Amino acid sequence: MIEVKEVYPLVEKIPGYLSPSTFNWVAACPLRGLYANNDNSAYLAGLFPAARLGILVHKVYEDFSDKLINNEEEFLTRWAFHASNGDQFLKYDVDNYGVFLSNTWQNLQRSIQRRSVPGRVTGQSFKVLTEETLTSGCGRIIGKPDLLILKNEKPVEIRDYKTGGIFDAEANAELDNGSDNVIKKAYQQQMHLYAWLANSIYGNYPGKLTLISFDGVPVFVPFTEIDLAVVNQKIDHVFGAFNQPPSTLANPSVENCRFCNYRAGCPFKDVSSPATVKDLGGIVKDVRKYPSGNIALTLENSDRLLIDRPTTPIDDLGNLVGKLIYVTFARLFYQDPTKIPVGLTNFYVVTKSSFILIKNDN
Repeated sequence: MIEVKEVYPLVEKIPGYLSPSTFNWVAACPLRGLYANNDNSAYLAGLFPAARLGILVHKVYEDFSDKLINNEEEFLTRWAFHASNGDQFLKYDVDNYGVFLSNTWQNLQRSIQRRSVPGRVTGQSFKVLTEETLTSGCGRIIGKPDLLILKNEKPVEIRDYKTGGIFDAEANAELDNGSDNVIKKAYQQQMHLYAWLANSIYGNYPGKLTLISFDGVPVFVPFTEIDLAVVNQKIDHVFGAFNQPPSTLANPSVENCRFCNYRAGCPFKDVSSPATVKDLGGIVKDVRKYPSGNIALTLENSDRLLIDRPTTPIDDLGNLVGKLIYVTFARLFYQDPTKIPVGLTNFYVVTKSSFILIKNDN
């Protein structure tokens, strides 16, 4: 499956608010905050399978919050509904898709049982709120933690479920002590913002911040009240930057740009990448279909792209001739440099994460 979308020049708008899940992403490059608006939604095509799975899971959690899911049959119905309407090819792109589906139901099943559970101590009660909207007093941070547990109307725990890896592999490798307990900075910041939101609404911080891995294993996020006390400063810093020129806001680097949804249209991007995987861009010179059903695109800069038996109609791909395109995450067809045939040094193949964006400058 290869998706083809038409995109236009990026529109810049100062956001009214940020969510805890995107705050660290925007803080790393504030220009993203200006790009993250509905006018640029076509650029979101290039999401990784793990991110697309996360969107599906959160839609299901929102249904649970709206009381649309009360048993396994309703869960499977809502899961199938969102999968068929939003991303019917996801099950082919995600490894262990069935495991994610099963674990999501198990987590929801426990939440159903604990929707409102009387406490063991007389006069105490617990509530489990799913996808509850939390809005800061200033209105600049709005978030929906997957699970907020209240005891006597006070937060005791916030949980968030992750479909991807929780730990920072590079940071753990640098420690070189055999441990793997350094949690990704973005996830730590996200949970700290949820705790800050809970305190601003309920008057105290939760006792625990917990990330739940795809297989149901809890990972506790460390924090102190000092960590949470500086959140206001971070928010002021990020929102204060939005009035600066785009060239000042941009923070291009391989780390920031390689997985940024807006890199195809960003004039400041840095997409230096490993030799075997890269983004391609250029005007399509030729589209050729092979007897096997595969299709090859040739760009005017001599890059060639093989599309393995696409579901996109050949007529649609044929219409790409003469158009400026941007292809995400193309992989060298011949990864061993000693085995590359003459004339095929720039021969690439699409991957599960590849999208073709038609760039329209009008």
